[in-house]
Amino acid sequence: MSNAQPTPSHPRSDVRNTVGKDKQTPQGSARTTSAVDLEEFCEKHYEKLLPIMADKYEHERRKKEKLEEVKKLRLDFG
Repeated sequence: MSNAQPTPSHPRSDVRNTVGKDKQTPQGSARTTSAVDLEEFCEKHYEKLLPIMADKYEHERRKKEKLEEVKKLRLDFG
């Protein structure tokens, strides 16, 4: 007879997500370190990001206008 213990069909996972748990935010600040890093990045690269954001806004606006036109056509034929 073997003294080996049977292996469970579903292994138990004791792994916990501890990434970033040791980072401290400034006292009195509710903002996280990643939010501060993101804000600094945006301030540093503002001139490069502005045209990208404007293009995205225009794309979304045109998409919304086309959707409104389709809705109007459906109502006209409906």
